[in-house]
Amino acid sequence: MKKYLFSTLLLMMTLCLGFTGCSDDDAPMTNADLLAGNYSGTLKPIGYTDAPASCYVTIEKLSDNTVRISRLICEEFGLNMSAVNMVTKINSNGSISLESETNYSIEGTFLGNQLNLEFVSGNTTWKFVGTKQ
Repeated sequence: MKKYLFSTLLLMMTLCLGFTGCSDDDAPMTNADLLAGNYSGTLKPIGYTDAPASCYVTIEKLSDNTVRISRLICEEFGLNMSAVNMVTKINSNGSISLESETNYSIEGTFLGNQLNLEFVSGNTTWKFVGTKQ
């Protein structure tokens, strides 16, 4: 009886470990997975004395290494940037760099939960610094 009980328990433990070890959650995160989401932070015109204003950015995943900045809005400065696609790559320091897929003048970096963007709109160069929500 004890041998039967021990064999049954051993079989159950083996099955439990086998099923919990096989999971799709182990898939590696792509650059786009890490970047996708909503960010809140501040926007400041570079070279001006204006105080930073609240700004909000939304990033969507297009492919493993491409994202779209679908929303960048700052009411105080009257800025509402149209969507732009960004190609991503991992740098040697572990940060992710973002560059425009075309010739838009925008670039950025992402490290931890912090997003930094620098772009030109009109005759002004802007700097956004924000964190993922």
